[in-house]
Amino acid sequence: CIQVCSGFVQHRDADSGEMTLEVVKNNKDNALLDMVDSIDPYKNKIIVWAKHVFSVRKISKLLTKKGYENESIYGEVKGIKSIVDRFQNNKLPRILVCSIGKMEASVTLTVANYNIFYSNDWSYGKRSNAEARTRRIGSGIHKNIFYIDLITENSIDGHIYNCLKRKKNLVTTLKAAFMGTENVG
Repeated sequence: CIQVCSGFVQHRDADSGEMTLEVVKNNKDNALLDMVDSIDPYKNKIIVWAKHVFSVRKISKLLTKKGYENESIYGEVKGIKSIVDRFQNNKLPRILVCSIGKMEASVTLTVANYNIFYSNDWSYGKRSNAEARTRRIGSGIHKNIFYIDLITENSIDGHIYNCLKRKKNLVTTLKAAFMGTENVG
């Protein structure tokens, strides 16, 4: 289940229907912290994307504990515009942790040149829009923008990632067909 890869399992009580979360140890958290260390957020701004609110909150706490100033944006967070403005225009925070669903559109985050996808949504549109937050036509801020996926081996993570790649290839093929280009990548 995707939640296990993201560090939690949701349980529903058969009698009451009440939902509870169980935190499950996973190696993704250590991999994420190692990745952030190797990128060096003191030189680069980073966006960490996650599907689940629980993951966004957990990642933000892990980064804070490690000494990295960060802010997070997910469904119930207020003042998103001011958080985005601080990230875009100030030295700190260096890391923004975002829910893919909340930040998929209409926000410019071009100051970041690293995007780490802690977990993905099944929707190629959401993934594509999340990627587009840092890559704006004509911005020219970065020569290179990096997209890094943390994928738990032999898990739903890999299946979702491969599904997203196939959807991207389909979109690329359809665009090429409608635009009349011969070379489809």
